[in-house]
Amino acid sequence: MNRLRLFFLLAGAAMAWLSAAPAQVFAASVITSASVEPLPFDTATGLTAECLLAEDSPAVVLHYRWFLDGEELQDLDTEQVPGDRLRRGAMLSVVVTPETFSGEILEPFVSMPLEVANAAPRILSQPPEFGATEGFSYQVQAQDTDGDHLNFLLVEGPAEMTLGAENGLLVWSPASLPEGNFPVRLRVEDGYGGWDEQAFELSLAFPEPRQTPEGGSNE
Repeated sequence: MNRLRLFFLLAGAAMAWLSAAPAQVFAASVITSASVEPLPFDTATGLTAECLLAEDSPAVVLHYRWFLDGEELQDLDTEQVPGDRLRRGAMLSVVVTPETFSGEILEPFVSMPLEVANAAPRILSQPPEFGATEGFSYQVQAQDTDGDHLNFLLVEGPAEMTLGAENGLLVWSPASLPEGNFPVRLRVEDGYGGWDEQAFELSLAFPEPRQTPEGGSNE
């Protein structure tokens, strides 16, 4: 599926830092529109801007200035903002200024601000092999790039299975292990509507007892 794309409006000198700067006369802009992806974006994905130039545009270099809640992100003259420079709930905007190879500065392109969305947590770990003689223990590991406190939930599992809400430790150690297939589904939530789930199945089958020559059995 194609990523959602949002076309920015060409706002001229709409931003405060431009209106406060000394008056400048720019040559006509060669940027007709710009788009960003992905949408929504967050501290896990970052954001990338792509500018569309006019067909008769001269060769230019594009200079990027990114602003988070009105403050410029330093040392970031690139079309991409990494997620670790963002903050959930902050408003992000970009000013793209074309410059010809002869040094002529053309009219800048000013974006509308976009809000940084909540980044959902991700479960990074995989369940270990099931040891039928030892029960089952699994330390669930999850990551949240917003740094949120995570809560672990057991959505589905066999009787007597527990999952620590704070530490993410999944344990199943019944008095006697039953035979069969047992689906397990667990979830991690960040408290801001973001979540991730993991599902797997535990299978337990005991071997048939071997028959002895006298007709008995060895278990």
